[in-house]
Amino acid sequence: MTENITSCKRVMVIPGQFITDFKSILIETLCCPESQLTPNANLTYMGMDSLDIFDVIMKLEHKFDVQMPDSAFPTYNDITIEDLLTKFANKLMECGRLSRRSNIMTMYKKSITGKVAATINPLQKNTLPKELVDEYNATAAKLHDLEKKMNQYAK
Repeated sequence: MTENITSCKRVMVIPGQFITDFKSILIETLCCPESQLTPNANLTYMGMDSLDIFDVIMKLEHKFDVQMPDSAFPTYNDITIEDLLTKFANKLMECGRLSRRSNIMTMYKKSITGKVAATINPLQKNTLPKELVDEYNATAAKLHDLEKKMNQYAK
């Protein structure tokens, strides 16, 4: 991260791919299921220290080929996933590489809540008690995490 560099490469970023890449970096670094990557999740409360958070920022800068100013994250204590997502999306928009019409936060929230819940029959989802749907989503997220761990051993 540096304060003086303002150059941006002019390669456009597709909003859906931005969200996918963003989540992949967080999942890899945090070793957590996607369902825990809620916008208001605080990285410190998720077990990351300031060096881990700095590492995530550096990985995001490298992936999206942008450099955030030091002032973007003056402290690493209270950074949420929404903070990271918004600041990187805004930087890409500022560089003209991401459409200003993209509602990144709405797309991100749908990507988190829609994946697991979408596996329930839509007709059932409207008739099942919310607690049961939440329990199903939590179980599916745990299964996803377990499958990921098992795949690491298969490599």
